Amino acid sequence: MKDPAIILEYHHRHPVLSETKPITLARVPISDDTWQGSIVLHPRYVPKSVEHESFTARVYRRGRAVDVFLEKPITVNKERYGILNYKGAGADADRDLILHPSLWWQLRNWIPREKGDFPFNRCWGAVKESDGEDEFSDSTLSDYGIAHSPHLAIHPIPEKILRNIERREKGKFPEPLVQIVRAEKTNIRLDYAAVVDEKLERMLDKYCSPETFAAIDSKIILAELELARKGKQLYFQGSVSENRFIDGTLTDKENFSIEDFNLERVMFFLDVLTELSFNRLSNKNSFRDTYARKMQQLTHLPFTRGYDFGFNSDGAEMLKHALLKVMRKRRIFS
Repeated sequence: MKDPAIILEYHHRHPVLSETKPITLARVPISDDTWQGSIVLHPRYVPKSVEHESFTARVYRRGRAVDVFLEKPITVNKERYGILNYKGAGADADRDLILHPSLWWQLRNWIPREKGDFPFNRCWGAVKESDGEDEFSDSTLSDYGIAHSPHLAIHPIPEKILRNIERREKGKFPEPLVQIVRAEKTNIRLDYAAVVDEKLERMLDKYCSPETFAAIDSKIILAELELARKGKQLYFQGSVSENRFIDGTLTDKENFSIEDFNLERVMFFLDVLTELSFNRLSNKNSFRDTYARKMQQLTHLPFTRGYDFGFNSDGAEMLKHALLKVMRKRRIFS
């Protein structure tokens, strides 16, 4: 199927991506009859015997998640959010929003799941119960005060719906499924922000705050320094630009974990992190100057000495030196 057409617009004063054409979905109440207390699926999967409400709306699909735009924002930890993200709502393939028990969509063909998603062993469009519980309960980012999308709820997909999906898709899920409900202010990730688009560039200039990015980046660097003292690191798996929104917050927290210290892996993460914030968000020197000044204030590292950032840069060497200094104090490196 063709990718849905999308547009850039504002929702509750935040830049967002949304699809131009509305689609019809089913909202199934699980813990209560609110949006946060429900799951969202394609209507084909919801039997008539299961209580649900059909709704038609313009949404935004990315991977195995659907963004629903709320008429009234909700408040979480004194912050207002206008989007609910339903992870495990299905992923587009040869049809809209498929959940498949045994096959994986790759290069416009269905292949065995074990081959298509090795070594992660996920189910197409879905979140397995064990993976969902691990993600929802993980506190790595929270423990270090690193801003990320709040996880509001984790809901089981009811047995009747699971059995109906298995009958329709002719397979059996290896374990029960869940949906994770997350809150977002914007759904534009940094990988999309790399697209050359004048309207988006104007939005970024108004919306992306160097102080906000520095506040988050500094906490990540300070976490790495603190963990290095214990012989550990904040490990990130994946692409930073795919796991970060244009307001600086991180998402997909299952990609973050605490692991044994490895200088090469730490530096790769920090190089990408600072290069994205310093060079790609804005080509204006005022943005870079403010970011560097704030980073120095918060980390006490010499960010304002005219460094550039990215791979093999002098800024990368400065960060590497700071980490090595910590490790030498622990007598791990001579």
